[in-house]
Amino acid sequence: LVVEGQDMTNYLQTAIDNGRITSDGVLDLSYVGGNTILHVPVDGTVFQEGVSPTTGYDQGATYIRSDTPASTNDADTDLELIVGKLVGNHLLRALLEFDLSFIQAATEIDSVSLVLNTDPSRPGGGGTNTFNVYAYGHDFDETTATWNTPGDGASAGGGTNGTLLASATFAVTNTGLTVTFSDSDPFRTAVTDALADDNILRLIVANADETANETAGFARFAADSWGTGSKRPKLVVSQSNWATFQEGVAPDATYTHDATFIHAGDLDGNKNNNANNSFYVGVGASDVIRGLFKFDVSSIPSSHVIDEASLALTTHTTVGNGGDNTFNLYAYGYDFDETNATWNTPGVEAPAGGSTNGTLLASATFDTTVAGQEVIFGDAAALRVAVAAALAGDGFVRMILANADESVTSNYAVFWDDEASGSAAFNSPKLEVISHEPPKGTVISVK
Repeated sequence: LVVEGQDMTNYLQTAIDNGRITSDGVLDLSYVGGNTILHVPVDGTVFQEGVSPTTGYDQGATYIRSDTPASTNDADTDLELIVGKLVGNHLLRALLEFDLSFIQAATEIDSVSLVLNTDPSRPGGGGTNTFNVYAYGHDFDETTATWNTPGDGASAGGGTNGTLLASATFAVTNTGLTVTFSDSDPFRTAVTDALADDNILRLIVANADETANETAGFARFAADSWGTGSKRPKLVVSQSNWATFQEGVAPDATYTHDATFIHAGDLDGNKNNNANNSFYVGVGASDVIRGLFKFDVSSIPSSHVIDEASLALTTHTTVGNGGDNTFNLYAYGYDFDETNATWNTPGVEAPAGGSTNGTLLASATFDTTVAGQEVIFGDAAALRVAVAAALAGDGFVRMILANADESVTSNYAVFWDDEASGSAAFNSPKLEVISHEPPKGTVISVK
């Protein structure tokens, strides 16, 4: 956003000096020459040629027109995308293409918007008009697309029979106007479908009413070659990244993690690969049993904000004892190896029996005598913090599970462990994390 005029400059600088504009929620606040530069958060991944996600990012953008059906317009001398209708039954449509491969797999799309800017000096023609953005099912080359040949397998004009994604209504004579085609369920679905296909989102923009051609109704938008990068067509996608960590299942079949239990009744016995892939936690006839878990979550970008985290355990066909019991999941500050961990040596420099003095991450209450139930620990703020801390550290989340009351005997649960195979692998311990990339900065220049 560029604001011109000395009065506006003085006004905003005074507001900053007086504390009316502060750095709360702003990434940077500084003066460069006579300008005030503000970096303000933008929620989502921005796709804009020459700007974001990288300065080398390239998109496809051109327009096609029925009055010159065999001509290309990618080299428009005014660097514009002209969209709408002209007197004489002539139509103009824009074709846009965005490469979304910067978005991670296992992503849920939360919102999508397309932002176009009208030419700051050349107005469009007509009054207030509505423009529609449609899904476009044809690959195209911006340098060769014409009205007659607008893409692979496309009929003349490209067609507006794709799903309507978003609309915007504005006065086309307004110059320097930012026009936002806002979020919708179909728009999010279009992005999701593109990610599942070839990572390319293809759009066509047209006047919503192409039938009434007795009057003009067209807008002049800045193209992807516009001199000021921030004015070029911009797609903003906000997404949550879903990550599942489960041995032999996800993120893929090669993933492994550590999970074992330690037993006060067998001080030096290692319980990894226990009979029937069973995993005990609680209190037996007289001895305490605790579970240890270690998940490698380093595939989550360390810059991400953790939105949700939970641990899921499934009760075994060999059921536990004691009925309803509460179990607590704690942060565990000791590295361990499931193949040699015992009650006496439960990790590097760990005390015998491990320790339940770490932060309480989550709790769950359930009937230990019921087989096949999924028990969820989370989502809790402490567990989210533990995942974030792991990302800032060595990439491993380490936890210890215990009965909340270890003074009562014969209260224990039996779960499937991480060595379960075949269909039972889906019953093994599972850590699920939802995260998102924090806001990036954009620039506001006050001249």
